[in-house]
Amino acid sequence: MKNIHKIFILCLFSLFLSACKDEDEGRDRRLVVVEDMLEAILEEDKRDMRGIYLEGAYRSPQELISLKKEWKIDNLELEDFEIKEESFYVFRAYYDQDDQKKSKAIAFRVRETDEDELIVDYVDQVVEEKKNQ
Repeated sequence: MKNIHKIFILCLFSLFLSACKDEDEGRDRRLVVVEDMLEAILEEDKRDMRGIYLEGAYRSPQELISLKKEWKIDNLELEDFEIKEESFYVFRAYYDQDDQKKSKAIAFRVRETDEDELIVDYVDQVVEEKKNQ
Protein backbone atom coordinates (compact mmCIF):
# COMPACT_ATOMS: atom_id res chain seq x y z
CA MET A 1 0.00 0.00 0.00
CA LYS A 2 2.89 2.36 0.75
CA ASN A 3 4.25 1.91 -2.78
CA ILE A 4 0.96 3.04 -4.27
CA HIS A 5 1.10 6.21 -2.17
CA LYS A 6 4.65 6.86 -3.30
CA ILE A 7 3.72 6.39 -6.96
CA PHE A 8 0.68 8.63 -6.52
CA ILE A 9 2.79 11.37 -4.91
CA LEU A 10 5.40 11.09 -7.68
CA CYS A 11 2.67 11.42 -10.31
CA LEU A 12 1.26 14.50 -8.61
CA PHE A 13 4.73 16.01 -8.31
CA SER A 14 5.50 15.42 -12.01
CA LEU A 15 2.12 16.91 -12.96
CA PHE A 16 2.90 19.97 -10.85
CA LEU A 17 6.34 20.38 -12.46
CA SER A 18 4.94 20.11 -15.97
CA ALA A 19 2.44 22.87 -15.17
CA CYS A 20 5.26 25.17 -14.06
CA LYS A 21 7.20 25.13 -17.33
CA ASP A 22 8.66 28.25 -18.87
CA GLU A 23 5.82 30.43 -20.18
CA ASP A 24 7.79 31.19 -23.37
CA GLU A 25 8.20 27.54 -24.29
CA GLY A 26 6.58 26.78 -27.60
CA ARG A 27 6.58 30.44 -28.64
CA ASP A 28 8.62 31.82 -31.50
CA ARG A 29 12.07 32.48 -30.03
CA ARG A 30 12.53 35.52 -32.28
CA LEU A 31 9.34 37.11 -30.96
CA VAL A 32 10.38 36.45 -27.36
CA VAL A 33 13.73 38.20 -27.95
CA VAL A 34 11.96 41.22 -29.50
CA GLU A 35 9.56 41.45 -26.55
CA ASP A 36 12.46 41.16 -24.09
CA MET A 37 14.41 43.89 -25.91
CA LEU A 38 11.41 46.22 -26.08
CA GLU A 39 10.71 45.66 -22.39
CA ALA A 40 14.36 46.38 -21.52
CA ILE A 41 14.18 49.67 -23.44
CA LEU A 42 10.92 50.67 -21.77
CA GLU A 43 12.26 49.79 -18.32
CA GLU A 44 15.67 51.35 -19.07
CA ASP A 45 17.35 48.09 -18.10
CA LYS A 46 20.80 48.15 -19.69
CA ARG A 47 21.78 44.88 -18.03
CA ASP A 48 18.95 42.97 -19.75
CA MET A 49 19.83 44.68 -23.03
CA ARG A 50 23.44 43.51 -22.83
CA GLY A 51 22.28 39.90 -22.86
CA ILE A 52 20.28 40.18 -26.08
CA TYR A 53 21.60 43.24 -27.91
CA LEU A 54 24.72 43.05 -30.09
CA GLU A 55 27.46 45.16 -28.59
CA GLY A 56 28.61 47.81 -31.06
CA ALA A 57 25.35 47.58 -32.96
CA TYR A 58 23.56 50.43 -34.70
CA ARG A 59 22.76 52.29 -31.45
CA SER A 60 24.10 51.81 -27.95
CA PRO A 61 21.77 50.82 -25.10
CA GLN A 62 22.19 54.30 -23.63
CA GLU A 63 21.16 55.88 -26.95
CA LEU A 64 18.06 53.68 -27.12
CA ILE A 65 17.05 54.75 -23.64
CA SER A 66 17.57 58.42 -24.45
CA LEU A 67 15.50 58.08 -27.65
CA LYS A 68 12.42 56.91 -25.72
CA LYS A 69 11.19 60.49 -25.26
CA GLU A 70 11.88 61.48 -28.89
CA TRP A 71 10.01 58.39 -30.10
CA LYS A 72 7.19 59.19 -27.64
CA ILE A 73 7.28 55.76 -26.00
CA ASP A 74 8.51 56.94 -22.62
CA ASN A 75 5.07 56.54 -21.00
CA LEU A 76 4.11 53.29 -22.71
CA GLU A 77 4.16 49.70 -21.50
CA LEU A 78 4.72 46.47 -23.40
CA GLU A 79 0.95 45.94 -23.67
CA ASP A 80 0.63 49.22 -25.63
CA PHE A 81 2.50 47.70 -28.60
CA GLU A 82 1.34 45.38 -31.34
CA ILE A 83 4.30 43.34 -32.55
CA LYS A 84 4.17 42.06 -36.13
CA GLU A 85 6.62 40.01 -38.13
CA GLU A 86 7.60 41.97 -41.24
CA SER A 87 10.09 39.38 -42.55
CA PHE A 88 11.91 36.43 -41.08
CA TYR A 89 14.41 38.62 -39.24
CA VAL A 90 12.52 41.91 -38.93
CA PHE A 91 9.76 42.71 -36.45
CA ARG A 92 7.90 45.95 -35.86
CA ALA A 93 6.27 46.99 -32.60
CA TYR A 94 3.44 49.34 -33.61
CA TYR A 95 2.17 51.99 -31.22
CA ASP A 96 0.13 55.23 -31.24
CA GLN A 97 -2.33 53.68 -33.66
CA ASP A 98 -4.85 56.46 -33.02
CA ASP A 99 -2.78 58.77 -35.22
CA GLN A 100 -4.81 58.98 -38.44
CA LYS A 101 -1.96 60.26 -40.62
CA LYS A 102 1.10 58.28 -39.57
CA SER A 103 1.95 54.72 -38.64
CA LYS A 104 4.60 54.53 -35.90
CA ALA A 105 6.64 51.50 -34.96
CA ILE A 106 9.92 50.43 -33.45
CA ALA A 107 11.79 48.10 -35.83
CA PHE A 108 13.93 45.24 -34.57
CA ARG A 109 16.24 42.97 -36.55
CA VAL A 110 16.95 39.61 -34.96
CA ARG A 111 19.95 37.46 -35.90
CA GLU A 112 21.08 34.00 -34.94
CA THR A 113 24.65 33.64 -33.66
CA ASP A 114 27.02 30.76 -34.36
CA GLU A 115 26.18 29.47 -30.86
CA ASP A 116 22.47 29.17 -31.84
CA GLU A 117 21.49 32.17 -29.72
CA LEU A 118 19.25 34.98 -30.90
CA ILE A 119 20.36 38.60 -30.64
CA VAL A 120 18.97 41.95 -31.71
CA ASP A 121 21.42 43.91 -33.84
CA TYR A 122 19.26 46.82 -35.00
CA VAL A 123 16.59 48.97 -33.31
CA ASP A 124 15.12 52.16 -34.76
CA GLN A 125 11.86 54.02 -35.14
CA VAL A 126 9.85 53.76 -38.35
CA VAL A 127 7.26 56.42 -39.20
CA GLU A 128 5.25 56.00 -42.38
CA GLU A 129 2.39 57.94 -43.90
CA LYS A 130 -0.82 55.93 -43.74
CA LYS A 131 -2.48 55.13 -47.04
CA ASN A 132 -5.95 56.58 -47.53
CA GLN A 133 -8.49 53.87 -47.12
